[in-house]
Amino acid sequence: MAKKYYCHKCAKRNGLMEDSPIGKLIQTKYQYDKYWKHSQTDSNYPIQSIFSHPSTSVYADYIVSAMLEGAVEIDELGRKNIIWCAGKHTGFRYEHGNLIQPTDAVKVVLSSVASSLHAFPHNSTCFNTQTCIECGKLIVF
Repeated sequence: MAKKYYCHKCAKRNGLMEDSPIGKLIQTKYQYDKYWKHSQTDSNYPIQSIFSHPSTSVYADYIVSAMLEGAVEIDELGRKNIIWCAGKHTGFRYEHGNLIQPTDAVKVVLSSVASSLHAFPHNSTCFNTQTCIECGKLIVF
């Protein structure tokens, strides 16, 4: 299965954007571990992205913003991911504990699985322009 990309409007129209999962963002150990990984620097990770503010409310705001404005990717395994280019500083990318670059986007992964949904800061320069499979609009992914 090839990746499919949807602009926000088409993703919403096709039921690919669920309502924001407020209150359910860190309900499992898996989600807690992912939140912790992206809120505290740990040099044991070869690559790690850290949100600039470790607050769970800021983390929740990033997820909600991505779901309100982001584009959707359906990957090769049928998993749904959301990218939101924030246009502002979201965190930092580290490699082996060394600061590499600031980030300006957020990626929400496994968004269709409530117990696995989580987010991490990303850099928009790592994305490519894609075409929405429905309307042909250019989107960043």
